[in-house]
Amino acid sequence: MHHSSEGQKITWLENMFPGIPRRELASVLASHDGSLDKATDELLNLSFLNQGYEEEPEELPAPKGIDGFAEEVQSYRKGRKKRKARTNESSRGSSTSSSPYHSDRTPINVWATMSEDVDFICSRTKLHPQTVRSEYHLNGARLSSTIRALATKEAAEYKNISDSSPILDLQVAEFQHRFQHVPKSQMYGLLSLARNIPSAAQELLEAMTTFDDTTTPGKLHDVAQYTPVDLKENRPFETASSSKGTSVTAESRASAAAQRIAAGQKFAQASAAYKKSKSNPLFGGVAAYYSEIAREQMKAAKEAHAAEADLLVSKQSSATVLDLHGVSVPDAVRIASAKTQSWWDGLGDAKYAPGGGGPVRVGFRIVTGLGTHSKNRAPRIGPAVSKMLIREGWKVTIGHGELIVTGKTRG
Repeated sequence: MHHSSEGQKITWLENMFPGIPRRELASVLASHDGSLDKATDELLNLSFLNQGYEEEPEELPAPKGIDGFAEEVQSYRKGRKKRKARTNESSRGSSTSSSPYHSDRTPINVWATMSEDVDFICSRTKLHPQTVRSEYHLNGARLSSTIRALATKEAAEYKNISDSSPILDLQVAEFQHRFQHVPKSQMYGLLSLARNIPSAAQELLEAMTTFDDTTTPGKLHDVAQYTPVDLKENRPFETASSSKGTSVTAESRASAAAQRIAAGQKFAQASAAYKKSKSNPLFGGVAAYYSEIAREQMKAAKEAHAAEADLLVSKQSSATVLDLHGVSVPDAVRIASAKTQSWWDGLGDAKYAPGGGGPVRVGFRIVTGLGTHSKNRAPRIGPAVSKMLIREGWKVTIGHGELIVTGKTRG
């Protein structure tokens, strides 16, 4: 297409953006001196800006601090004999720029986890964020303990549970089959907190029962207390793909949160050990050890997060409709690429029928959303998925908050 005439390029854009007048397409193409790539990028952004967009969850920050820290340890070992030749000023500058905490993006830590856990509870209850944060701190920054404490407090206000409505009694009876070890009073408490919405109460119950907190996040232990870590404590949590039922989402979310908390702890320990290594070289090995553990736990957290995204999209999609609501941009791009190819492969010989065949004409619908809460009011999922599909050679039509894939472009 890059060597096609201007008319052919405009026709190609017309097929992709049927809602934009031809004269506007021609104007945009001319403004980029006939560059189809640049014109497509601008039209994608304009198209999704005009339609609106769906806010996706915060992407997990990359743990740049740990990687940078590991490089520091290696360079420290190789060049420690020359360290005395540095001036005080250059040493301070080097220390500042290479500090594990000095990066464009804040490393994942207990604060990010706290925000995620508080949002999880608030989005499913009638509670104010400040109330949840206060209870979260009182319970050692543990998600399951916080939910349990809130449920217990709410249940205490029900002095006569026997007088509750028959509908609530029926819902609690259903919960008791799945959550046999949860007190009946806590179930009533969670239903009350969740505004008597069963699905919200169930998610809270799942998070409360599937994640048994065993560590206290946020506590920085003194380096002198370091001992070889029991490898059993650092085993990755069970991923969502190995579980069954509706509790998989809660389990993968809990697994990701637990791994991020653990990684934050190990990163803090590695940072403290690195500072100690300046006066005692033996701590350099301790720092390298804890940074490696942190990297492994971050990898496990990303895998659990991806598993949760896969499950969410699977639940809200069908064979011909892919709904990307509620996932991050990287997950949306990854899932859209795989599912589009799967749809195409599943058509079999039908895709070679004259006129493209019925399934091809209907196309594969990818819903990107029409929300208005994205950061900086800039579209993200729609343009990102569109560019990926175009790059991979798919015929794409940009619709109202959705994309329609109708096959492969000719080579």
